[in-house]
Amino acid sequence: MQIEAAEGILQTGFSPSYLGNFVFGCVVVASLALNVILIIIICDYYGNFDPPLFDTSEDNALVFIIVWDIIFNFFRVRVPLDKCAFVYMLKRDETEVLLADRSGVSDFVAKVESFFTSKGKISGYRTTVPVVEVDGLRIVEFQHTRYVYEETEQRFVPGVVALGRTYDDMQQEASGLSDTEARHRINTVGSNSVDVEMPSLPVSMAQEFFTLFYIYQIMCYYVWYYFTYWNMGIVMTVVVLGAAVVNIYTQRQIQSSIVKMTRYRTDVTAFRAGEWRVLSSPDLAPGDLVKVSENWVVPCDMAIVKGTTVCDESMLTGESMPVQKFPIPERSSEVYDPEKGSKKHTLFAGTRVLSSGRNEEILAIVQTTGAHTTKGQLIQSILFPIPMRFKYNEHLKVLIGLLLVYAVIACILVINFLLSNGKLSNRYAAFCYAIFVLSCVISPLLPVVITVGQVNASQRLEKLGVFSLNVQRITLAGKVRIFCFDKTGTLTKQGLDFLGVQPVRDGLFTPIVNDVKDASSSEDLLYALTTCHSVGSLEDRLVGNEVEVRMFTATGWELVEKEGEQPYVRSKVDPGLELEFVKRYDFDHHRMSMSVVVRNRKSGKYYVFCKGSYERMQQLSTPGSVPADYKSVADRLAKDGCYVLGLSYRELPSDWTHEQVVEFANDREAVDESLSLLGLILFRNELKDDTADAIAKLKAGDIRTVMITGDNAMCGCYIARQSGMVSSSSRVILGEMVSTTEFKKLVWRDVDSEEEYDLPAVKSLVERGEDVELAVTGVAFDYLVSMGEIKGLLLHIRIYSRMTPDGKVECVKLHMETGAVTGMCGDGGNDCGALRFAHCGVALSDAEASVVSPFTSKSKTIQSFLIMYGLIGSVLRLFMYYHAINLSQWCWILVEGFMLVGCSYVITLSKPLDELKDMRPTSSLIGPTTLSSILGQEVINIIYLCFSIHLLSSQIWYCPFSPDNVDVAKWWLMSDNHLATTLFFSVIFQQHIGAWVFSFGSTYRQPIWKNYLLIAFFAAVGALDLYMLLGEPSIVTDRFRISSGTNVVGLPDIPMPMSFRLKLFAMLLGNVFTCILFEYFVVLGPVRSYFRNKYHKDLIPMKK
Repeated sequence: MQIEAAEGILQTGFSPSYLGNFVFGCVVVASLALNVILIIIICDYYGNFDPPLFDTSEDNALVFIIVWDIIFNFFRVRVPLDKCAFVYMLKRDETEVLLADRSGVSDFVAKVESFFTSKGKISGYRTTVPVVEVDGLRIVEFQHTRYVYEETEQRFVPGVVALGRTYDDMQQEASGLSDTEARHRINTVGSNSVDVEMPSLPVSMAQEFFTLFYIYQIMCYYVWYYFTYWNMGIVMTVVVLGAAVVNIYTQRQIQSSIVKMTRYRTDVTAFRAGEWRVLSSPDLAPGDLVKVSENWVVPCDMAIVKGTTVCDESMLTGESMPVQKFPIPERSSEVYDPEKGSKKHTLFAGTRVLSSGRNEEILAIVQTTGAHTTKGQLIQSILFPIPMRFKYNEHLKVLIGLLLVYAVIACILVINFLLSNGKLSNRYAAFCYAIFVLSCVISPLLPVVITVGQVNASQRLEKLGVFSLNVQRITLAGKVRIFCFDKTGTLTKQGLDFLGVQPVRDGLFTPIVNDVKDASSSEDLLYALTTCHSVGSLEDRLVGNEVEVRMFTATGWELVEKEGEQPYVRSKVDPGLELEFVKRYDFDHHRMSMSVVVRNRKSGKYYVFCKGSYERMQQLSTPGSVPADYKSVADRLAKDGCYVLGLSYRELPSDWTHEQVVEFANDREAVDESLSLLGLILFRNELKDDTADAIAKLKAGDIRTVMITGDNAMCGCYIARQSGMVSSSSRVILGEMVSTTEFKKLVWRDVDSEEEYDLPAVKSLVERGEDVELAVTGVAFDYLVSMGEIKGLLLHIRIYSRMTPDGKVECVKLHMETGAVTGMCGDGGNDCGALRFAHCGVALSDAEASVVSPFTSKSKTIQSFLIMYGLIGSVLRLFMYYHAINLSQWCWILVEGFMLVGCSYVITLSKPLDELKDMRPTSSLIGPTTLSSILGQEVINIIYLCFSIHLLSSQIWYCPFSPDNVDVAKWWLMSDNHLATTLFFSVIFQQHIGAWVFSFGSTYRQPIWKNYLLIAFFAAVGALDLYMLLGEPSIVTDRFRISSGTNVVGLPDIPMPMSFRLKLFAMLLGNVFTCILFEYFVVLGPVRSYFRNKYHKDLIPMKK
């Protein structure tokens, strides 16, 4: 019985079976025996048994081919889930499409795959897990998550413990657990750990080798070993095993780091059964009340119910600044949501508690444990990543399919040529020849060179200080079309310089005050600057949001945090002047503001101070306190590059008691009412030194740059112009929501001339291609999304301002939906969601990190060379077997061993250009660029191969090779002739030029001469080729069976004269130069440019 759970996991119950165990054992033994039998047959073929096991070579070949083709399968017996001992779990794949394919090829591949795939077969992660009974619960562990059998639903469901949803509920539950309840909860959700087991070496080897391509490789190499091709079989086996060792070592290193990350244990003081006990962290259960220690790595997600602390969350977000954490409200019906507004109350697993600053007791309630924590989800995403679907990979399937069709046709021709022209009577030997052609067209080294290319690309990035968690993203980064940037800390320097304040008095602006330590300008303004923040202290150092730290430092006051007391600030000029915090509402991204209620200990007065975006402060302040030119003044300051915040206040009635004030302070809506504007706070945010240069390079590479910032639009416009993101000559039109007496409406306004436009007029401007750039506020962005207008304007909007973290994610998502590969660069703070969602997310973790790093892909080049090699090799074999000849063993070692492996490696060492070009590399393996290169080169090579054969056959001294006196099954006897020598030199030169042209620089790569190892490799092999072609007969030419001499028995009686060898060399040079000219002028040069300009249509037109 198969049941689909709500989580998209199919569950099938199984019970153990003696018959099943017996069959499984037989399969294992038979699989090992098959390999032993194959080895015995190969040894018998070489005559290592006396007498031989099989009388004739034809009998031997027949037995080899039958054994070579056996496949086993087995099945198990199904039972209902409530009685099963094992459960087969299948979680459906949620494939992530990394690059949309508009050609329809990917859709065609999906239809073909679905046609050949069983209708009942589902793609996904699958495993069989045992059922365990604990305290009457039937449980299974799947992907480190515990599932409990639910009788009513008749399936296994994720174990869940119901905790309080609101702050009030959580406060009521903050009394600890009994031993019985704790044990029941641990049994339900599992222990507080995600213990990843390090697989044994045999398991790692099995995971590496038991894949389709390795089976294909083993089958090919068995044929090679059997058919006296053992020398090349050894070479290829060593190469494949070497690559496998690298893969296994790399995977085990990654697994080892994951094991270290998950194997965390610490002592925790928890309130259990009415007393404080020291527990090991895996024994924690949801609902446990625990004490938070200093310098402590948090073992699970928990909510603070008492005390404040400072936490380092860089492990999760990349944010380098410590974050202050506060207790949940004492009386509030607000729902606890750790992903949004409750982050400031939550300690996340894996983060580090630094200090409380007051030496007070800090208590927290455990919310989630194990795989359910934030760290657990991070580990899950590493262990079980979402499969990625990239157009390049889909096209690779089509290409392999086309190559397979070509290989089958070539195999049929080869068998026909050998049976007819070669007079080969052994059909099984002809089958082995055909397998050589198949392994040439679809190279068994394909997975190896892919691995080599990815490793080299990753290592180059690491040398630049860029670390990639997913090597597939490196390939994708070469196709980036849109790059989004956060502003503060990314385009601009991390720190902000405090400039001063512009006070408001009696509804009018007064001059800017740079030194705020003097309270003569405004006592209330000074009080606001000293208290309206979330700054904390850590070992006598101020920590928190850097803007607030700079603001508070400028006042010259000191922050005092003592155990058992509310924190307060104290004037250094008047030590008796102290302002005590009564209530603090931290910054809310949706409200765009923060508020505090404070008491002046000296006078006994109570105040409300509110700080936030200057637009928000205008909304919260009474109209009479707001200057008539408020918006224009604030916008002007922002356009001049200032980071502008608004500040408002309210003095509470003097007859209110402290209890009334506390009750009032618990209602944030009431706190933010009836405020009076105090003024504007001004900061200076300067560009990073390399920002303008990075933006210019991206634009030169035809990459559209976009700003997505939480700052105001005017400051964003200033930075965009300073960085070159917006041209100094371009008009910027800002879309924002303006409140009227009845409703809000979208207004578009030129930020310089203040000229207003409606939406149709803006659309007309961009459609006519006028030199304008659009900017929107977060509210306007949400409005355009809700009205369905955003898609028409998306690629014309340059600046997205006042964007919330969710808004940033939505903005990046919309850009990705256009079909453009989208990058995102930020500091890892409130943009971490957008960084994770983008095709290529670049998180800057330190001040010296570059704003953006250019990427390029090399895997297309390597695979193009392999395809080219396969076509050259298959055509070579067709010509050889048509004439019933072959190359010598050493020629094959050079062609298929040294040249193939060496070229495949040195090509990957070609480095990218230092600057981006205005064209991206093709992502299609069957697109016009790739096909014209491969097919054009192949046509040229075939023509010159025919010319070489014609040149040889026209010589008066040439005598064709006759297979009548040779056993064609013994292929090494077919190499002692002039045609074999001619074909060998033709092919070796074609391999040279194939690797050379696919390593050309210019557009994406540095010049080929900068790839020093490639030059050295080609020089060494080229020198060997020329020595064998034009040199005098020697032990080297004799070993390669070159027919320029007669020193070896079996070579033709008439040596190949020097005059012919010079003509052949001239023809080979013609082959080389024709291929170079074709690639340089047709594939990469003016011919390509002509057809691209004439027929290529940009499906996503956009302004750089």
